[in-house]
Amino acid sequence: LCQFDKLNFARQKPIECFFSASATLFAPEFSRARVVWTTTCILTTLIDDYFDVKGSLNELVLFCDAIKR
Repeated sequence: LCQFDKLNFARQKPIECFFSASATLFAPEFSRARVVWTTTCILTTLIDDYFDVKGSLNELVLFCDAIKR
């Protein structure tokens, strides 16, 4: 669906992200919260890897400016 697995610079950690959410939010009624937690964890890892590996200084400045706005 999102095809993050095609980004060759990023770590792929969806299982670790999901299990960290499941360890804390284990009750069945928190299923949506687990999905949100996992999605946020994956996006955070992706952004971290982009800053560490892939992004040029100019791209990173533009990204930070966009976040500030």
